[in-house]
Amino acid sequence: MKNLFFLSLILIASSSLQAQSNSVEIWMRAFIPNPQNAAGGSGYINAIPAGGSSISLHNINPAIPNMCYATDDRGFSTDNNATSRLETKFILTLNQDGTGTVSPSSNRTVASLTKKLDCTTGAVLDQKIGSVDKDYIGTPAVADGTVQVLGQVQGRNLLTPAGSQSPSIDYSFDIKWTPSTTTLTVKTTIGSFPAFELYARQPNGKWVAVVQQLPSGTPWALGGDSFGINSTLIIETKKVSGIKGIFKTPSPEQRFTLEIQDKTVKWTEKNSSGVTLTKEATIRELPDGKFRIERPNTEDVLTFLGFQPSLRAEILAKGPEPSFIIFYRNNEKMIAEWNGLIATKDANAHLKELIQPGVRPAKIYDLLETP
Repeated sequence: MKNLFFLSLILIASSSLQAQSNSVEIWMRAFIPNPQNAAGGSGYINAIPAGGSSISLHNINPAIPNMCYATDDRGFSTDNNATSRLETKFILTLNQDGTGTVSPSSNRTVASLTKKLDCTTGAVLDQKIGSVDKDYIGTPAVADGTVQVLGQVQGRNLLTPAGSQSPSIDYSFDIKWTPSTTTLTVKTTIGSFPAFELYARQPNGKWVAVVQQLPSGTPWALGGDSFGINSTLIIETKKVSGIKGIFKTPSPEQRFTLEIQDKTVKWTEKNSSGVTLTKEATIRELPDGKFRIERPNTEDVLTFLGFQPSLRAEILAKGPEPSFIIFYRNNEKMIAEWNGLIATKDANAHLKELIQPGVRPAKIYDLLETP
C-alpha cells in the first residue's frame, strides 16, 4: 500500500509538470500584403490616396474598370488586430489517455470583410464577408508520443464578377506535435498568392514563427493555385517552448514578480515595508487553459504578511488554505488574478474571521514582461 501511495504522488506530480507541454496552438493566415511586401505581386499592389493599399486586378487589361480590392496592408504579424483574407486557429492536444484532440471541433476558420474599391480614388464601392468553403481538419493520430493531424482550408472573394465561382485561396497542413521534446513539425502546401504565415505556441506562451511566405506569383495565378498548379510545399521543424520570462505587477507597488521557466515559477512578493519573500511554485494548467500557482500560508509567510505571533497561531489552527495566482495571456497581455488569505481581528486582537483564498473576488493585475 505504501508503494501504491508513492506511485500515486509521482503520477500526480508528473501530470502537473506535463500540463504546459501537452497542447500546442496553431494559427495560420493568408493575407494580401502592402506594396513593400508585395514580392511576386509587385505592380498589382499599390498605395491608395486615402491611405492603405489596394490590389488592382484590372492591371492585366486597363479597359476593365474597378477591379480593385483593399489589401490587408501589412507584412508578417502576430497582432490580433491585423486582418487577413483567411484565418485558421486551433489547439492540438496529446491527452493523458494517449488520444489526440483538436479544439474547437468546428469553425476553426474565418474569412474577413472584402472591400471593393474605386481604382482611382480608393472609395469603397461594395463590401462583403468572404466565404469559407473548406475548414477540414481530420481526426488526430497518435504514435510514439507524437500527435498528428491533417487539414485543408479554402475560401474566396465573393465580390469578383465570378462570385462564388471565383478562384479560391487554398492552403493545407500536416502537423506533428511531440510534447515530450516540445518539437513541432509542419508540412504546409500553399499557393503562389497571397502571403501566408503560420505561428505556434504553447498555451499562454509567445508565438513562434513557423512559416512566413510572401507572394511568389500574381493574383491572377489564383486560378492555377486552386488546382495546385502553382503550389509550394514547405517543411519546418521548430521548438515551441512553454511560457518563459520575468513578469512584474506595475509600479509603484510592484507587489509581485514571477520568474516563469516552463513548469516552475520563482514567486516573489514585496510587502508595504519593501521586504520580499520568494517561494518556488509548480505550474498547474486548468481546463480553460489558464495557469495556477499556489503558496502555502505557513508560519514564515504569515510572519512576512505582518501577523503577530498570537494571531499567527490562531490562523494556523484554523487550517489556512494556500493563496494562489491564476495567470493567463489575454491577446498579448499577461493577466494575474491574485487570491490571498484575509484575516480580521476583534477588539482584543484575536482572530475574528478567516476568509480563505478564492472566496472573495480576485484582485486583477497586469503583468509587465521584463525585457
